[in-house]
Amino acid sequence: TALGWIPESWKIVKISKVVKIANGQVDPRKVEYKELILIAPNHIESGTGRITYEETAKEQQAISGKYLVQEGEIIYSKIRPYLKKATIANKNCLCSADMYPIKGVNVINSYLLLILLSERFTQFAISNSGRTGIPKINRNDLLNYRFPLPPLPEQRRIAAILATWDRA
Repeated sequence: TALGWIPESWKIVKISKVVKIANGQVDPRKVEYKELILIAPNHIESGTGRITYEETAKEQQAISGKYLVQEGEIIYSKIRPYLKKATIANKNCLCSADMYPIKGVNVINSYLLLILLSERFTQFAISNSGRTGIPKINRNDLLNYRFPLPPLPEQRRIAAILATWDRA
């Protein structure tokens, strides 16, 4: 394929075919949101997907709109893509408007996280973040990214194997 050798059972897909990116923001000052953890890019370790610390929206004195994220969804920082900041939400939370809350559809989120943290995706994001000031990948460019997608059982095995390496 254009992406190199891949097994016959795998597909090459646009990310838009296997994810949903949330639209619409919530007010973090409202009672139902202010005690939720608010994840911003500075809460995520570069390249690993680890959340380094947690603070609520109230503790951060958040006032502008934030995205509501469900446990298990991916949070990807759209600013400074060279920093490789993405994670999987370990609980329902909020995320900064500088991030995309991403829900996998017919893709395992832990596999998708590996794709978003990969060097290939990072180079794609960097090359599509041409703007002055803070580099940023926009939603449409992100959704046009093409990657190899194995069947679901194989995605689970790949993600599980790489997770054991991460713990080592």
